[in-house]
Amino acid sequence: MNLAMVPALCVMQRNYRHFELFIGIYYFIISVMFSVAESFETSSFFEQIGLALYR
Repeated sequence: MNLAMVPALCVMQRNYRHFELFIGIYYFIISVMFSVAESFETSSFFEQIGLALYR
């Protein structure tokens, strides 16, 4: 899923779609960070907030 976004980011850059490009880059970075956190089996910040909200 992470690398599938790269060609779309290249198209957005070529067409000068800066807002969409920045949102796509942000999505890509967050997706990579989430995948790395899952691979190390660590709990993410959002899981900790979710557990705190349901107590």
